[in-house]
Amino acid sequence: SPDSMSSPIFSTGGLYSKGSYELGTQFNYAKRYYYNGSLRIDYSFLRQGERGDPTGGVNRSGQVGWRHTQDLSPSSRLSGTVNLSSRSYLRGISADLNDNVSQSTSSSVTYTKSWSAGARSLPLPLRANQNFTGLGSTDLTLPSAQFSQRQLFPFRRESRQGREEAWFEKINLSYTGNLDNRFTFRPDSTIDGFEEASVWEALFDYDAYVRATGNEERFRTTATHRVPIQAAFNVQRLPVLGIPFVLNVTPNFNYRENWFTRSERRFVNEEGRVETESEAGFTAIRTFSTGVGANTQLYGTFPLRVGPLDGFRHIARPSISYTYTPDFSSDFFCFFRSFTDTSGTVVEYPIVSGAGLTDRASQTLSMSI
Repeated sequence: SPDSMSSPIFSTGGLYSKGSYELGTQFNYAKRYYYNGSLRIDYSFLRQGERGDPTGGVNRSGQVGWRHTQDLSPSSRLSGTVNLSSRSYLRGISADLNDNVSQSTSSSVTYTKSWSAGARSLPLPLRANQNFTGLGSTDLTLPSAQFSQRQLFPFRRESRQGREEAWFEKINLSYTGNLDNRFTFRPDSTIDGFEEASVWEALFDYDAYVRATGNEERFRTTATHRVPIQAAFNVQRLPVLGIPFVLNVTPNFNYRENWFTRSERRFVNEEGRVETESEAGFTAIRTFSTGVGANTQLYGTFPLRVGPLDGFRHIARPSISYTYTPDFSSDFFCFFRSFTDTSGTVVEYPIVSGAGLTDRASQTLSMSI
């Protein structure tokens, strides 16, 4: 019917020397205005080296992939993917099963909601990756939220009553927020007091997670907020001189705030080595940068006559920008700590690694034409 559609099964394959081959098939389905998706199955048999060669081997791999997207309403959508893979490598000189067999899965489900004709959106993805080789490992994102607000003008008046747009009405801002809650489970049989635990036991039982991994941080939660603020002004004449000259000036201010549930503390132990400890507790890192940019267009004609041509028209577009980032290691921000090493040198370090903190002020000037 015109409201539903299912394509024929598409099959692919390859045949190679020494008996290697690949097979694949895919089935697509859809119901108009409701959902669509596909299912794909692949298998490969790849031989390496000569038959009977102890250094040769056979590589087998199989994959199953499923993708589905469904419209729940005009402003909301649900999509998901599932990938299952199994690989085996049979080599004559190795009998270690962990070296020869690998099985893994990856899946994700995303719910997306939008408002105000797409001006605001909120995707909520859930992700899972599992590797079943050896003791196995699992990475979960439960959940991840991403909210965005497109550019808006908070000071713009609805009615100016014939008056020109004021300078503060040109100020605009947008917002992007990200929240990640990640669970990482990697059992380590070499730690003292190791006790094997399943993923579900580790997910809901903190003690079981610690005994299996030796790690005290079961969930790693981070959040990021970005608020760029800028305004665009047009200068129609050069100041003082009053000469007509169009110049576009764009001042900007970029604010970023990162939230963490843990911070770091470093110290020198009794053996003289630097150790890092993780401390639980809410930590907010607030950073910013500011700057200004300017650009214009210059038109002209080279009075160079060539045959019937009277000259060559040209356009030059010069631009310049300046950006300033403060020194976040100063005592005012309290984003850095320090310790004294064995040589008596005071070493500063950020309280959260990977937060993009700078230990000195920076200024950048860029020009182009």
